[in-house]
Amino acid sequence: MPMVAEMRHPRGLDFPTERRVYHLRVDQHMSWDDIAAEVRNLAGEPSTADTVKRAYARFSLGRGRSVYKYKNCGRKKWKMTPEIERFIVQKLKQLRLSSVCTSTELQAAVA
Repeated sequence: MPMVAEMRHPRGLDFPTERRVYHLRVDQHMSWDDIAAEVRNLAGEPSTADTVKRAYARFSLGRGRSVYKYKNCGRKKWKMTPEIERFIVQKLKQLRLSSVCTSTELQAAVA
């Protein structure tokens, strides 16, 4: 079964930190620079005012998190059958002994 994974840049913020940014701005009326100095990005460094502003603008209060529009990226939902999953795992084990196995090679093998 496919798993939706979200790639985050190391200088970006995770969901709890984005929620904290929203509450620091709305509840405590802090400036962008003060919020940026208080929160840490995924790399553990102090954040920037620009990153904090973008996280605040993206935040949805109704959902309590940032909403990403996967439907606009051209990807479709899909499920992998158990037979295909077994085939891919076997092929991956076979190919990794002889070469570097890429997703393109696995797609060609499945097709």
